[in-house]
Amino acid sequence: MRILRQRRRAPIKSLVDWLRTGYPDEAPGTGHSSLLALNGPIPLTAQQTDQIVAELAEESADAIDIGIAITKTTNRLPTQAQKRSVSRALR
Repeated sequence: MRILRQRRRAPIKSLVDWLRTGYPDEAPGTGHSSLLALNGPIPLTAQQTDQIVAELAEESADAIDIGIAITKTTNRLPTQAQKRSVSRALR
């Protein structure tokens, strides 16, 4: 009986996983909407930006350093908008 239930749930789980692809981690865990994935990455929070600026403030940071710091902070590849916002904050 348990195996039968698991077999019925597997296609539903794979469909839900497919719909959640690209869904922001910061979004609520319930009430998923696959349209949120189309909004693109969420910008850096003020706290994340402050952390990155503090890390890079003592050295002259180039675009590569900024990208690495963003990746370390967010565990995701940086977007151009994120790189620009950190670059502005460093100035």
